[in-house]
Amino acid sequence: MAQAEAAVPLTWREQSVVWLISGGHGVTHYMHTIVVVLSPILRVQFDLSYTQLGLFYTIYTSGNFIAAVVGGWKVPPQLPTEQ
Repeated sequence: MAQAEAAVPLTWREQSVVWLISGGHGVTHYMHTIVVVLSPILRVQFDLSYTQLGLFYTIYTSGNFIAAVVGGWKVPPQLPTEQ
């Protein structure tokens, strides 16, 4: 049976990067959720039909998908290590 090695503690700089990435990821979840929660208000405020609101969500989600795919290619596979 294989044994896992003990994890090496992260430096303060590495921890700050992890917190920054985690915070940004949390904000994206919040943005996706708040648009859905605000849909009744958006529909009344902008006098939209349900079809128009669905088209808005389609465009919004497609834009997020394209940004994630394009942005994913720009991210390095791992953080550089200090030596």
